[in-house]
Amino acid sequence: MTKLIAVLMLLALSLGIVVGEDSTEAPEPGFGGVAGHVADVDGNPVDKAEVYCQLVAEPGMGGRASVFTDVNGKFFLNRVLPGTNAIHASKPDDGYPDTMFAFFVKDSRRVPQVLVQEGSVTTGLLVRLGPKAGRLTGRIVDSDTGAAVVRSEIRLYHQGNPDVYVLTAPDEQGKFDFLVPAVKVGLRVTARGFQNWEYGGISNAAILIEGGGAKEVHVALKPRK
Repeated sequence: MTKLIAVLMLLALSLGIVVGEDSTEAPEPGFGGVAGHVADVDGNPVDKAEVYCQLVAEPGMGGRASVFTDVNGKFFLNRVLPGTNAIHASKPDDGYPDTMFAFFVKDSRRVPQVLVQEGSVTTGLLVRLGPKAGRLTGRIVDSDTGAAVVRSEIRLYHQGNPDVYVLTAPDEQGKFDFLVPAVKVGLRVTARGFQNWEYGGISNAAILIEGGGAKEVHVALKPRK
């Protein structure tokens, strides 16, 4: 068991995965470091939250090396590219979606940004999560046969701004389960060979799930004749 733990620790270090702000070693060569903690809207630490950084000017640059917070909500990133980085966090199981996606963030100013220098570690950063999102579940089926329509596309969008949206798909049973912010959102489902489906039957119908709440939707697609 001890040998296994040692191997896992070495693997984590090789991937730049270090848990806990107290583990502030020097960053890896060519990188900077960021140490801080994650808290909810009431200031309570959030443990096991995933934290990662992203260059603001080049979001896809350098891949994504993430870490998880410890029991005190602390984290340490030791593979941060030099430059201005946005620090994102999430814990979907507890209702905290990834703050990278505009669909979930009401105010982008709440996502902290930090100027990282090679060889230096920025400490004391606070990443705030919340308020909690709601959970939308459902199943997509053929209205005639009741069979799952797996090859379908689900679009969730802000009712007041359709350009802010997420696209996803159901699982192999036609089921879906995802987080939605506490704002009015529209739901549209499309699939080849079926008529388009809109929540409420009209384009301006909205779903509103208060933070931490849940709603189930049954989607029955009508085959095109």
